[in-house]
Amino acid sequence: MTLFLRLTMAASLVTGAGMAANWTGYLVDAGCYSALQTNMRAGTPPGSWDLGRAIRTCTPTDKTKSFAIVQSGGVAVNLDADSNQKASDFVATHGKSMRHKVNVTGDMNDRMVTVHSITMAK
Repeated sequence: MTLFLRLTMAASLVTGAGMAANWTGYLVDAGCYSALQTNMRAGTPPGSWDLGRAIRTCTPTDKTKSFAIVQSGGVAVNLDADSNQKASDFVATHGKSMRHKVNVTGDMNDRMVTVHSITMAK
């Protein structure tokens, strides 16, 4: 089921390439989240993935260099280099020790989001 959701999401992202879009989810350290997903695929029993714990574990810090937005269902979209700086500034402004549920507006190019704006979600 998860594979189906990921493929569906990937197909929708490819179709919308280059068009402004909105994403809502949690801002996370992309490297941390990717590593957790890799470990999960490498032998974690089905049904033991705890998305909330993964988001808490990968809460960005002042040392985070690459960011992703984790949407409901666990699908993550990575930010491009310039957008990583915007996310870093956002974390510095809003506190680095809390989870950030955000709304992001931007463009999807080559499976990376170019952020136009990032705001706290309600």
